Amino acid sequence: MTSEPDDTREGKGRARPGPSPSLVLRPEASVRRGVALKAAGFIVLLLSSVAASVFGTEAHQYSSPAALAAVAAAGAFLGVLVAVGLPGERARGLREWLPQAFVGAGGFAVAPWLVMANRYTDAPPGSEVVFFTTAAWGAMLAISAAVGPPTRIRRIGGVLLALAGAAAVVGNWERPSSFSPFVRYGREELLMLLAGALWVTLVLVLAAAARRKSLPAAALRASLGGIGAAIVIGGASAGAGTLTVADLAGGGLWAFGIAAVFVTASTLVLLRRGSAYEVASAYVLVPAAMTLLLLLEQVFGARGPNPLLIWPILGGTVSTAAGLWLARAERDDSPDLASRPRLLRTAGLVFGAVATCAALVALVLPGMSASVTAIRADGTSFEASFGLWGAEMAGTWLALGVAVASVGIAMRRSVPRVGWSQGAAVLAAAVAWPLAAATPLRTLTAFIPSDVQVDYGSEFARIDFSGGPPILAILALVGALFAVAVTLSYRTPVASEEVAARDEQGREVVSQ
Repeated sequence: MTSEPDDTREGKGRARPGPSPSLVLRPEASVRRGVALKAAGFIVLLLSSVAASVFGTEAHQYSSPAALAAVAAAGAFLGVLVAVGLPGERARGLREWLPQAFVGAGGFAVAPWLVMANRYTDAPPGSEVVFFTTAAWGAMLAISAAVGPPTRIRRIGGVLLALAGAAAVVGNWERPSSFSPFVRYGREELLMLLAGALWVTLVLVLAAAARRKSLPAAALRASLGGIGAAIVIGGASAGAGTLTVADLAGGGLWAFGIAAVFVTASTLVLLRRGSAYEVASAYVLVPAAMTLLLLLEQVFGARGPNPLLIWPILGGTVSTAAGLWLARAERDDSPDLASRPRLLRTAGLVFGAVATCAALVALVLPGMSASVTAIRADGTSFEASFGLWGAEMAGTWLALGVAVASVGIAMRRSVPRVGWSQGAAVLAAAVAWPLAAATPLRTLTAFIPSDVQVDYGSEFARIDFSGGPPILAILALVGALFAVAVTLSYRTPVASEEVAARDEQGREVVSQ
């Protein structure tokens, strides 16, 4: 009996059939590659979203809403081709591709058209537009992803904290700030939120397609729906005389279109390798990232006065990051380390519930006060004062977000492996709270003459704020810290047999 000759030593090939070992990715290498792609997609989405907001503001001054919608839809189509290419599969019927085309029409064309159609030359203020078209959209998407899991209370609290942090960031881009949501441009801002709902629906549909491994076909159908809607909007606008060839000229318009390409492509990359939460996080972080660009402009560009209030912005940014961390889904529901005694769990729930109730009551209590002094155009003096409720201050909403998240953390019957990182996020938000707590969320009023309000910050008119959030907001923050401390105070090590069993199971999965 002779053995089978081994030709590999003579350079004639392999003795055993199958793929070359050098072409098989190790599980660790595959995971690292996936993490790197997700990180790159997240960074590209964040920066391209900032660019789209900036170039959209620039292009809006010279182009019509229909032109911007058409360029946005075309950019989305190109972004789909860049990210997923042309799929080979075909739809099996009208019922399969029509819903995807419909949501694509809403998210890729109607949404940008709604935003641009409700912007005017210098209104609503830029801080409000950024908040209602980026951070608010991301928060809506994150909340929609948080509904259902057993950790939804913690995640909703984290989203509320992150959104309040974003509001604190844009509310400190200048002082006095023009950031006054729903005060003077309530209809326009509600329509921007409606545009956000269309975008959220599109992302959720694409995320569902990604879970079914049919993202390329769904994205292409959605982008074609966006092109179709843009054609309808453009035709109607041209017929009404609001769209001309001149609207399609200008560097800002095409820069906005290029940004739309990268926004769509990076969104699809994240949906293909994760969930919609990473997309939501990037949108919520846009105000903080845009602040960095404003700071760089002061360093390399404009040499005039810097209107940014650095420390409150830092506090808002830390709160946003902490909220996004609290709103994350736990991987595999984060295996628990040990069950907690009922007494400790009850104590944590009581502290969290009391903190949440205190924050809710603080929303309807008086907070800061504002005083206005001005000299009007006819030379007469004007003086007025008004008070802000707790709901009109960032600090109260920040405390409410932390309190709700603490309830979600305390509801766990046992301590999750990521419990300590969640506790660190709550602590970071509490430390940052004093920096951003006194940020007013309303500067403009209906009873003060508009000619006075437009002169705020000049030698003709000034507005000064005094005081701070209601004391109950501080008590809510303290109560939330106690709730988290009690929740995480009991932690027993996992038995050595259980550790060995988990390690053995992990080795078997890797070997397979």
